[in-house]
Amino acid sequence: MSAKDIKDMALKYLTYRDHTVYEMIKHLKEKEFEQIEIDKVVSDLLELKYLDDYNYCRKYMPYSAGKGKGKEKIKLELVHKGVDRQIIEKAMIDEEAEGELLSVSEMERALYQGEKALSNQEITEKMLAKVGRRLSTLGYSTDVVYKVMGILMKRSRGNND
Repeated sequence: MSAKDIKDMALKYLTYRDHTVYEMIKHLKEKEFEQIEIDKVVSDLLELKYLDDYNYCRKYMPYSAGKGKGKEKIKLELVHKGVDRQIIEKAMIDEEAEGELLSVSEMERALYQGEKALSNQEITEKMLAKVGRRLSTLGYSTDVVYKVMGILMKRSRGNND
């Protein structure tokens, strides 16, 4: 295959959505291009800013947070997409500093997810354990999970008084 073929393949892959450098390399390897060709096209795409893991993180973080995921889950997903942990941390710090990721705080998102998991059911120990597992699965820290469970318990006591 020619250099034009690999570049066309890479650009086509980027037309649907942004991808990380790792995802692009993996995609091109699956198409059986030579490593030297892959390195050249990835270098070109980086230079043109068509591939940019930092910007990918900055777009991915608010999107995932909007789906109710916690910071730890978001970081883990980005690691699985091949993004360097230092890039993830820098993007997370910048995202938080600009207030975009936390326009709704981590606590508020977790509380919303906890209430959603309860779906107007009576709050029992079994239901609170379910909420705790759900929040942990979504990547909320242990502190946030316990705080949410405490708020939900207080609310249930307030309704029972």
